[in-house]
Amino acid sequence: MNDCTAAGVVRAIKERNFRIPEDIGVVSFDDTYIASLMTPQLTSVGCNYDEYGQNIIRSAVSAIAGNTIPHETLIEPELAVRSSCCVLES
Repeated sequence: MNDCTAAGVVRAIKERNFRIPEDIGVVSFDDTYIASLMTPQLTSVGCNYDEYGQNIIRSAVSAIAGNTIPHETLIEPELAVRSSCCVLES
């Protein structure tokens, strides 16, 4: 789910009197500004958008020049650990 959907999930969890992260952990995707503004702040997986944009531009320029471009490029995601999840003790 993305950060906006996670905001609704957090609200539903709180309405049912569960605690985040003690009872339920929440992790979202996108790592937008919403993730850090929420209470608790959302742990979120984000994309390195600078690298993503640079890769798009390089591929476009290369394609315009008639060069072969890779079919697939992997960009390492970034995990922002915040207070919506915790480490479980074993």
